[in-house]
Amino acid sequence: MLLEPRLVECTADDPTAAVLFAAQEQEVMRRYGEDDPGPRPAATDPTLLLYVGDDAVGCVVMAPGDEFGEIKRMFVEEPARRKGYSRLLLSAAEDLARREEITTLRLETGTEQPESMGLYARSGYAPIPCYGYWKDDPAVRCFEKQLESA
Repeated sequence: MLLEPRLVECTADDPTAAVLFAAQEQEVMRRYGEDDPGPRPAATDPTLLLYVGDDAVGCVVMAPGDEFGEIKRMFVEEPARRKGYSRLLLSAAEDLARREEITTLRLETGTEQPESMGLYARSGYAPIPCYGYWKDDPAVRCFEKQLESA
């Protein structure tokens, strides 16, 4: 029997989100050979957890800002990949942004995450100049999407 994925909305201070953030940080630090995972989202940032059965296998944060919203900490555990869950999380984060009347979403990813860059490009995100914590890192790539109204 195939289990249907379900999304649970919470905030970035949720304990299950913290476990998934730590796994995401470990993977990114390994891929880039870094020991700095960067700042975590604010505790109150809207967060979505992706469950398959009883297991939380993915997450995404939609951090609202004054000029744009930002996708942060999007992650799907290795065994749950290649099942469309990242697309599901991204689409749901965009819906959160629309609900908050955010019309522009941005994100940071990088050259060691080609699967992420491909997903964002296929989902209508265009490359932009880098910004934020990692803006001067040559491996960082930033993207932006203008959202249509709900």
